[in-house]
Amino acid sequence: MRGSTMATRQRGQSAGCRLKNRTGEMNMGTYRGGASTRRTVFLRVCVVCFLSMLILACSKDRGRDETASGKAGDAASVLAKVGKSPITVSDLKANLADKPMRHTLQVSEEDLKKRLDEVILEEVLYQEALRLKLDQDPEIRKRMRQMLTQKLMDEKIQKEVWGREIGEKELQKYYDKHWDEFNRAEQVRLADIYLALPADATDEQKAEIKRKAEEVLAKAQEAKGDRFGFGRLMREYSDKHEKYRKGDTGYFDSEGKPLGLDQGLTGAAFALEKVGDMADRVIESPDGYHVIMLVSKRSGVERTLEDVKTDLERRIRREQLTRVRTEYLEGLKKKAGIQVDEKAVAGLAGEMEKEAQARVPLRTEKVPPPRAPGGRSSGPPPFPRAHD
Repeated sequence: MRGSTMATRQRGQSAGCRLKNRTGEMNMGTYRGGASTRRTVFLRVCVVCFLSMLILACSKDRGRDETASGKAGDAASVLAKVGKSPITVSDLKANLADKPMRHTLQVSEEDLKKRLDEVILEEVLYQEALRLKLDQDPEIRKRMRQMLTQKLMDEKIQKEVWGREIGEKELQKYYDKHWDEFNRAEQVRLADIYLALPADATDEQKAEIKRKAEEVLAKAQEAKGDRFGFGRLMREYSDKHEKYRKGDTGYFDSEGKPLGLDQGLTGAAFALEKVGDMADRVIESPDGYHVIMLVSKRSGVERTLEDVKTDLERRIRREQLTRVRTEYLEGLKKKAGIQVDEKAVAGLAGEMEKEAQARVPLRTEKVPPPRAPGGRSSGPPPFPRAHD
């Protein structure tokens, strides 16, 4: 790697510049801490510089490395040397490309010398970091491992997914498959006091449950002026429907989708005109009786392929990214010869659980269940006032 990094090492120039500026700004008081303080500061900067240069070197493509190596061997392109390591024209130009000068049309010799000095300083720091064996530092190796892993994922997965073109046929196919997600019919939402019928209910039982539903309807009509009245009745009388949570149907269209509701119920729901309107009769369905109030309406939505094309492209790429990543990682794991000591893992889990329990004292008092804001028990929000 060392032989192929010369063309890329200047990408760490900002670290070198910061060290140079910091060095120029230091006053004499900084050095009173002794040689130990100076060495600590120097080592920290070297660690940052070394890691930056090492990672950037690994990220270079092979073609540019070969070009840079060829120019490094050309004596005419060598601008300076730090020990036996040459600083080439390619190195300086790469530095200028990464950090362009303000006035690119007027580059003076003095400007180039300043920039060359940055590249030289970077090389000095790099060599010093190697001399101090900072490349063997555990933190350096850990961060190198993480960054190399990310680089591998970028090269093998990200580029493949985000670099390919998505054609019109693929977009149309995805749009047709997910049409319901981009287009929506008019929908309504009900507050529903539902009284369930047993599957084997007799005629007498049905009549009794319907009579009870009519009594609930009468109470709901009496409570029209009370915003919380319908909600109280729902909590007191309503059963839980298998297709939606207690008292709240959620949104559905005139065909009962996506819940699959009975057409008698959906027909009665869409007959209500304004939010707060309540059906003036008990609605019967195959599985029970309903006292309903309209709590929300939303208009239909129609979006063409052209309207959602950008969103579709992102979704297709994200889904492909997940799929390609999973396949790639599974393939690597199969070839890696992985062996897991399940017994050791179980033992470690047991030890960690004991440590966690030792840190947290046992609670003997009873903890009250959570309550909704305002002291009310959890459930649907307050319903609108019913209209006369």
